Order: sequence, then C-alpha cells, then structure tokens
Amino acid sequence: MPKQKTDTNGKNTVSTEKKLLGSKKRVARKLNTSPYNIPMWVIFSDNFIESESNIDRLLQSVGISSITGDEGAACIYVPDNIGKGIVLMFTTNPSPGEIAHEIIHALTIILNDYAGIPLNEDTDEAYAYMGGELTNQIYKIIQIIWKMK
Repeated sequence: MPKQKTDTNGKNTVSTEKKLLGSKKRVARKLNTSPYNIPMWVIFSDNFIESESNIDRLLQSVGISSITGDEGAACIYVPDNIGKGIVLMFTTNPSPGEIAHEIIHALTIILNDYAGIPLNEDTDEAYAYMGGELTNQIYKIIQIIWKMK
C-alpha cells in the first residue's frame, strides 16, 4: 500500500491535492507556526494571477480590500474579524529571494502583530528561529512539487 501524503501537521493531504491540482498545478498546505499557532497556509500555483484573483474575490466578499502582490509571490494577511491567518502564495518555481521576502512579511505578522514581539537585538533569535522553521517547511513542499513535474 502506498504511503499517504501528510502535511506538516500529519494530516492527510491526498484529497486536497487532487482537488487543487486538476489540469493546472496547484498545491496548498497548512504550515506549522508553533508555538504561536497562527493559522498559515502556503499556496503554489502555475497560474499565480488566477489563484491570486480567486483569493482576492473571496476576501472582498467578506469586506477586505484588494490584495497586492507582484506576479510571482504574495503574503496575504487575513484579519481577526474573519478568522485570523496568513496565506503565502508563490508560483510553482519561486526564487529563494521571493520565498525569503514573503517569509519576512509573515514573521512581522506572526511575531510583531500577534505575539507582540518587536524586532530588535534582544528578540532577533525568535525571528531567526521562526524564519528557519517556515523556510524548512516550504522547502519540503517545493521538493514534492518538483517530484510531481
């Protein structure tokens, strides 16, 4: 029996991937943000503009203004009034710089905005540790995407 795919929290992702992949390659995974436990997802899509547009319409339907991102990456903050969270979006082949850039935005939301930990020389280790954890999780997902190509 083939091994079931699981996300970073150990949950089965096979059915989610089948729905998201379809004819175009899209992969969405929940990331582990422990010990801060802010809901966070990463989405990779071979049609970034279409995926960004779909999320933008969903957010507008609950009263959030349009999101902004370039044509390859975005960090989307979902405010408390609709269930706090963060969504990182990338093409299926993001550059290391794009990943680092969006992770910095996510770290600011997680650590500064939610946990109340401003970045300074006394707190930079928390930022570095969380940034490393998110980078490792995203790298593992990218390896899966490369195997699917």
